[in-house]
Amino acid sequence: SLGGLVSAWSAARHPERVVALALIAPAFGMLERLVGGSELNGGSACGVTVGQHVIDDARKFDESALPRHLTMPVWIVQGEHDEVVPITHTERVFAAIPADSKSMWIVDRADHRLDAHLDAVVETLGDFIAKHSTAR
Repeated sequence: SLGGLVSAWSAARHPERVVALALIAPAFGMLERLVGGSELNGGSACGVTVGQHVIDDARKFDESALPRHLTMPVWIVQGEHDEVVPITHTERVFAAIPADSKSMWIVDRADHRLDAHLDAVVETLGDFIAKHSTAR
């Protein structure tokens, strides 16, 4: 999830280096929640201990500006019952992505880890990669 967020930011900053972007349960909204402190309790957010330096770094990013820079094909998968990343955050970011080719798969009855659906996720991810691997 945090890896997906970092990948999205990297793609947004260097779109010329990215043919396509696949995100699995990206932690959209996490920075907002860390900075806002709404989920901080004893130095942790979503069960992960965070230091002040993480919060300080998070303040440097404006996630509302992120989607407009994702102009490459984007594929996002997230569990319907994700207990870590609210689905509304992902839907909001997805709606703002201007890419001509974008898709979002909300996996029925799945949580953040998508454990019971890994085979289908891997297969669909493979299809996305195959479709875009010859794009350049």
